[in-house]
Amino acid sequence: MNGFELYFTTKIIFGKNAEMEIGKKMKEEGVEKVLLHYDQIAEQLGILQRVETYLNAEGISTIRHGGVVPNTKLSVIRSGINKCLDYGVDCVTAIGGGSAIDSAKAICVGTANPQVDIWDCYEGKFKPVTAIKMAVVLTTAATGSETNASSVVMNEEEGLKRSLYCEASRADYAFMNPEILYTLPRFQRACTIADILSHTFERYFTQHGENRISDQCSEGMMRTLYELSGTFLDDPKNYDVTSEIMWAGTSAYMYCGLGGQFDWGTHNMGHELSGMYEKTHAATVTAMWCSWARYTYKNNIKRYARYADKVLHITGTTEEAAAIAGIEKTVEYFKKWGMPVDLKELMGRKLTGEELDSLTEKCMFNGRRETVGNCEKLKREDVRRIYGLANGDEFI
Repeated sequence: MNGFELYFTTKIIFGKNAEMEIGKKMKEEGVEKVLLHYDQIAEQLGILQRVETYLNAEGISTIRHGGVVPNTKLSVIRSGINKCLDYGVDCVTAIGGGSAIDSAKAICVGTANPQVDIWDCYEGKFKPVTAIKMAVVLTTAATGSETNASSVVMNEEEGLKRSLYCEASRADYAFMNPEILYTLPRFQRACTIADILSHTFERYFTQHGENRISDQCSEGMMRTLYELSGTFLDDPKNYDVTSEIMWAGTSAYMYCGLGGQFDWGTHNMGHELSGMYEKTHAATVTAMWCSWARYTYKNNIKRYARYADKVLHITGTTEEAAAIAGIEKTVEYFKKWGMPVDLKELMGRKLTGEELDSLTEKCMFNGRRETVGNCEKLKREDVRRIYGLANGDEFI
């Protein structure tokens, strides 16, 4: 097991009506002015209005700032920073899922560092160590962003998605009411399961050695997601299952893979698809994972075979046959959930060679990256081949 640091500053309020506590908790923190950052769904369902009422009842003033969409745009973030500075906001509350939370983190960092353009932080030109307070009212579970220190934002002008790890940007509070997930459309519920699973994959399919506690934590997470997926998709108002899924989204990021190594190759390739075509994050990951796994499994057959055995209960065959069967069984699950498993399903068409070349260059940061991933350290030509495989092209 490798060494690691584990540090959490987020206070989690989990359960029915959890969001009703936000006014009292923010008052205890001395918060006076809150920027509410939300998507249309939060407003349409009345969640925004309820949160606003709870805060106002405690004497806390609120300023609304919508504009959250999948892959929230940099221009919306910059506008939010300006509002915080203009109104003297001392806390941002994200009402939504990963896009709302990640862009709220960027707003918090940008407000605390007004002398710096926020995109410079995501380009690695400036490393922020401060941010204003932040709270989250979670309306979808998947990313784990409600407790982690990472965020991903999109520069719509350049068609790029970039990430930032900043401890100061962790939310101070996360209010998690599983009943809010009842209203998610079926595709969004499928994305929830796929995204949580992908975060576990990134911590599991790597080149670390013996790490039994973390490995079995990941295997239990994956088995549970497969077991509960049918009920979560078809019976969304099942509180017991929905609460398990909501907590899985947080736990996958907090506990799975500790002491090991992470991969993130599939995420990196998926991010460029989101950046260029504004596709839903989880859909880009499932579209790329299948080809990535088929390309890399020979570099770590034992790990893939273990997954097939411990998670999918595939036994009685050779390690390589089990590894392949495990990959194909995973592809079957993605299809069953209605998730794309290649670029044609994601895009509705095949991409051109020029588009694949552009995706590759952006994934390699235009030459600033030598490799991507850890299960297999992928060079530029490897990334291009995987994009090609996902596109249905012949293997070169």
